[in-house]
Amino acid sequence: MRIYVAGKLCDAATVRAIQAALIGAGHTITYEWTKHIPVWRAMRQRNEPTAAKIVYKKLCGENDLKGVICADALVWLYHPDSRGAFVELGVALRAGIPIYVLKSTPYSDDDTVFLYLDGVTILQELSGVLALLANAGSEG
Repeated sequence: MRIYVAGKLCDAATVRAIQAALIGAGHTITYEWTKHIPVWRAMRQRNEPTAAKIVYKKLCGENDLKGVICADALVWLYHPDSRGAFVELGVALRAGIPIYVLKSTPYSDDDTVFLYLDGVTILQELSGVLALLANAGSEG
């Protein structure tokens, strides 16, 4: 299956580990957004002009959206402050693709209501995501 893995920038190492596990299980990652982190940091260190940063952010956003749109499923390493991932969640919901949310607790009063819509599954372990993806892949 083609999978997009969403997460927060500060969790990039864990996102990469999830991607590696998915690839190891025979899945394809639709877009590897964590590769932008060193480029973005370098742009900030060099104090690149705002216009250049806007162009780069636009490119990143377009690629992220394409990654979600062409995915068969979205896996989200949940963080309550991951702004971009909330957009990706909305795109995946609109596209009707299954969403697997890796979250340390199955419920919190502070959760967005969108985590409890049909098509969204909250799991606490990556092994659960891998099992569900394996079952989904064998059904289709």
